[in-house]
Amino acid sequence: MLLDKYVEIGWNPTNRKHYESLGYQYEWCGKFVVPIEYLQDNSHVEIKFLCDYCKKEIIIRKWQSYTRSKKESITQKDCCRKCWNLKLEESLFEKYQVTNIDHIPEFIDKIKIKNRMSYEEVYNRFLEKGYILLISKEEYENNLSLNSKSKLRFFCPNHPDKNTKTSIDLLKQGANCKYCALENQAGENHWNWKGGISSLYQFLRYYIIDWKKESAKACNYKCVITGKIFNHIHHLNSFHLIVKKILDETKLKIYKNINEYSFDELELLKNKCIEIHKNIELGVCLSKEVHVLFHKLYGRKNNTSEQFYEFQSNYYKLLK
Repeated sequence: MLLDKYVEIGWNPTNRKHYESLGYQYEWCGKFVVPIEYLQDNSHVEIKFLCDYCKKEIIIRKWQSYTRSKKESITQKDCCRKCWNLKLEESLFEKYQVTNIDHIPEFIDKIKIKNRMSYEEVYNRFLEKGYILLISKEEYENNLSLNSKSKLRFFCPNHPDKNTKTSIDLLKQGANCKYCALENQAGENHWNWKGGISSLYQFLRYYIIDWKKESAKACNYKCVITGKIFNHIHHLNSFHLIVKKILDETKLKIYKNINEYSFDELELLKNKCIEIHKNIELGVCLSKEVHVLFHKLYGRKNNTSEQFYEFQSNYYKLLK
């Protein structure tokens, strides 16, 4: 609510014609008083108004700013900073019949779609850093809550066994894999780097989670040999052989760095891995000690189910 009814202003070249048309007589460097409704919209005269909500706060603002806010206002009420949220709620209710902007899904969705990057842009942003984005295109496009601040899971060739996440905003600021940053080294200088095949193994393992869940359930969430808590899920037929089959069927070769694969090639590898795991035996749950002992005896490549069943029947003999 306006408190000023009249204000004092001075003559200047920009207001002379306006006020002379209203019957005021020009005086060089003179000042005169006018009703507030006579002010021009672009006037910088300061006026006082009372908050229509708390009825306590008196606000001083330039007339130009005041009139502009009035033209944009739905409620046509004045408010102080403390009561701004009350005015917002009233405006939302008057226009949309809600009091919270989060209750206008079509409005929120439009803003999110307009402002966020496409999946291809996000994928390429990670690829520029040498990382592989692990979220699928369908998952990204169907989840409108994902934005440039959202932490997205990605694959770092230097730390294939780590759960690495970052956001687009952090990438733009120069952020890298946090494990690479801590060790301050990358690529072939990293102690855990074993070339393209190791990176591909770890990348594909991200996509057999459903198979692992089914395997754990079938084993009643216990080590199948000791009956105790399990740590690993063992492929009865070596994962090494499965990866070889994936490469043979997709007719793709091993690259030194996994980011040398195109997006379509990675999708092909991923889908083939999921397909194969739907048609093979479930894995077996093993404790860390049991799993380590198995591979110590039979190696880590070309393992078979026959080897495992032999190991299982002889396990307690081996401990003697």
